[in-house]
Amino acid sequence: MVSSRKICRRKLPLFKMFTYFILIIITVFFLFPIYWMIVTSFKPPTEITVKIPVLIPKNPTLKPYEYVFTLTDFVRQFFNSIIVALGTTAAGAMVGTFSGYALSRFTFKGKKIFSMYLLAIYMIPGVFLLLPLYLILKSLFLTNTHLGLILTHLTFALPFSIWMMKGYFDSLPVDMEESALVDGCSRVGAVVRIAMPLAAPGVAATALYCFVLSWQEYLFAVTIMASEEMRTLPVGVAAFMSWATLEWGPIMAFVTLMTIPTMIFFAYLQKFLIQGLTAGAIKG
Repeated sequence: MVSSRKICRRKLPLFKMFTYFILIIITVFFLFPIYWMIVTSFKPPTEITVKIPVLIPKNPTLKPYEYVFTLTDFVRQFFNSIIVALGTTAAGAMVGTFSGYALSRFTFKGKKIFSMYLLAIYMIPGVFLLLPLYLILKSLFLTNTHLGLILTHLTFALPFSIWMMKGYFDSLPVDMEESALVDGCSRVGAVVRIAMPLAAPGVAATALYCFVLSWQEYLFAVTIMASEEMRTLPVGVAAFMSWATLEWGPIMAFVTLMTIPTMIFFAYLQKFLIQGLTAGAIKG
């Protein structure tokens, strides 16, 4: 008589195969739009408008990219987006890390109220704050400036960043920090030398969140950046689609180029995320 253990062993490979099959389908489902965007950016118009979709370009061309660089203001909009996104990322990661550490480690009056206030800000739809923020920036002469847009993006990036870092610091033991304080290290030194290296995965995730939020934001960018010289890429691609008479090749080329910095930034931060997962597994 075959034991139940042997039956389970026989069923296990089938279960794994079924699981992998489902995961492959889900992965293809989510990655296919990205693949289609990239492939379409290399297609000539005759292969884009056909009834039967062309999965692989038969006559690949770089004319859509030439179109983007010669007939649009992509380069200037790219540098505007880089300045705003990196500024938001640096400020959001730094302020979010130290604020999250303070909420995690210290006890002070108004802590619960401050925490609830952060959540309340994060839950408010951005369109409700559009006019008040615009009037504030206008009174400070910060409209149509990189700094004004960075401050606006921080309004939405910081609440989530602080909560993310608070939760990460809550999961870290305080023993090493207390030992450093007993040995004569200052609080700032303990944070920089001990807490920050341990919290590197959380900082990386926070930085990635801030970068993506700022990089793809459209509503405040189109409102605050009034002149064409200060437009960011989301505003630029929307304007490009309005006058390009739906030239799908150049539009897909524009969006593909816009996606590359996010992929590079994620690839750079991925090693910190993996290190954090590995360290957590070793500690467990």
